[in-house]
Amino acid sequence: MVAEGYCSADMAETEGLALSDAFLDASKPVKECITVTNVTLDKKAVNDNGFVTTILAVPYSYELGRTLKWFDTLIYTNGGGKNFRNSKYPQSMRRALKNKIVEGLPNEAYDELRGLIKMNGFHIQEFY
Repeated sequence: MVAEGYCSADMAETEGLALSDAFLDASKPVKECITVTNVTLDKKAVNDNGFVTTILAVPYSYELGRTLKWFDTLIYTNGGGKNFRNSKYPQSMRRALKNKIVEGLPNEAYDELRGLIKMNGFHIQEFY
């Protein structure tokens, strides 16, 4: 999943704060960012309830002259629970992966689901 949001350069300092609110305080280490989130279910994974979550966040700031200043990429591979906070879409993705696969659905049902998901701005990539 690719999204735009906020990230903290110091998670301890911003713990318990809504990053969108902390962003408005210039003294807080919060920047706007582009994130790429990948959540997969791996029954062999021992942490994060069988999920392997990787988050890449690329912070940026707007500069004079309508330019962007990019900062170092932040990478989280240690499980996403504490990094997601109140991000409803990654949390929904994790919940959806916990559901049992329904056997025997016709291909048309999957096509309809993919179409509805795409209409809501998401793209699903399946790997077999």
